[in-house]
Amino acid sequence: MTTIYLENDEAIRKVKIHDSKPSFYMIGKGTVNHKMGMKSIDLLQAVGEMTSNEKFAFFEIKNGIEWDIYDKKYIYAVKVYSRDYSQTQKNMFSRGYKLLHEKDIVRRVKRGTYMINPSALIPKNFDEEWKVWNKLDSTSEGKQPLAAT
Repeated sequence: MTTIYLENDEAIRKVKIHDSKPSFYMIGKGTVNHKMGMKSIDLLQAVGEMTSNEKFAFFEIKNGIEWDIYDKKYIYAVKVYSRDYSQTQKNMFSRGYKLLHEKDIVRRVKRGTYMINPSALIPKNFDEEWKVWNKLDSTSEGKQPLAAT
């Protein structure tokens, strides 16, 4: 709340009203932001076109995004504990990750840690996450990032 004091013992109060809406993720819609010179990924379209292996890998990573209570932000670099998987699940994740990486939807941060493209699943701290994303190796298979133009 902000209070601005005027003359004659008058004051104006500015109060922020919180919308009553459920928790949500912002997602890319596949259009170009000319100001930033980048194209987002249409996440709904991409998920709709995913194979079962890709969906398994994608949702394992997405469901691992956690809130850091100390830094007051989400952690988008997700540790996937494949040691808890059956052999079938390990194969599904591996195949799914490979296809998602080819589409530049997911990148490996380090062994066992993955990140979803910030232009697909858009974080509140986009600029910070975008810098991390761009430092990750996207060209190991000769693939240029979809989000960069």
